[in-house]
Amino acid sequence: MSQRPQRLEGWVRIAISLGLTKRRADADNMVKACLDLLVEHGLIEDDSKIASVSVAWSSEVPAGRVRIA
Repeated sequence: MSQRPQRLEGWVRIAISLGLTKRRADADNMVKACLDLLVEHGLIEDDSKIASVSVAWSSEVPAGRVRIA
């Protein structure tokens, strides 16, 4: 929220990049949490308006962090 992202209206495409950690984790479990957070903070209208979601582990994202575009 400190970045003040604009609310997106209508259909959206979401790309989630997950920072690699030493802990074993399922990427698919992170998707629901990220989408719910976007709706809760009013960044997207509703998660029923998501046209597509992609998720990937990334060495470019700090460990334990998530980047959403």
